Amino acid sequence: DPTPLKLLSDITAREGISSERTVGLLTAASMKTCVTSSKSIQGVTVEVVVTVGLSNSRMAGAEADFFGLLSDSENYLNKCDAKDESSKKVAKIKSGTINTVIITNTPLSSSALIETYAIAVEAKCRACSDHGVRCSKDGMSLAQGTGTDCCVLISPTISTLSNDDKGGNRKMHFVEHAGKHCLFAEIVGQTVHESTSEAIMINIQNMHGSYLRYKLKSYLKAIISLLNGSRPCVPPRPMMPVPGAPLPIIFMGIFTVFLVYF
Repeated sequence: DPTPLKLLSDITAREGISSERTVGLLTAASMKTCVTSSKSIQGVTVEVVVTVGLSNSRMAGAEADFFGLLSDSENYLNKCDAKDESSKKVAKIKSGTINTVIITNTPLSSSALIETYAIAVEAKCRACSDHGVRCSKDGMSLAQGTGTDCCVLISPTISTLSNDDKGGNRKMHFVEHAGKHCLFAEIVGQTVHESTSEAIMINIQNMHGSYLRYKLKSYLKAIISLLNGSRPCVPPRPMMPVPGAPLPIIFMGIFTVFLVYF
């Protein structure tokens, strides 16, 4: 099987488009979860397309699956070669991704671009929290997404709209700021949240049959996670004190001692 980069390169070559000017998102999620949403105000339109898979849901800071930090630039395109031991773990990780595409008809400043990305990610996390999506690594904790989420923001650039048809300069409008106090952040946050929330519910219905069944499975995973404990604590740096055990493990230990002696 080709690597993701090779697959996208093959697709762009087949379609006759430039791979350098193309953004590709891969997912194993069902296209039944594909949801679109849009809002428009004061001539500014925001459209969002979302697909949701939750099989490898993760919270920020969850235990890693791969422990190598650096890649060899010479073998970058072949890093998923079968001879690479790390690639063998790919099959053990369940596939699932939340892909988000945001399209707006208005140019964004550099700061607004960054702020819009932040708002979009936070809106996705809010949707996961609203539905009680739990981390596959730690059933006691809520997930903020999956391990392979992607977000794409598409908007006109200021430079492409700065000149009129006759070659002269023209007055233009753009979004300068997109913090939470701004109207643009409101419509982006609401649009991403609405589409992601609906897509999550579709995914739950398809994978588990009903929301009630999904919640029961989540509680069962939480109990199993509590009984299994966690990966042994490792100090951040050599010779530093070993971090304390997580609170659920401490309480479970106290409860077990209580049962044995009392």
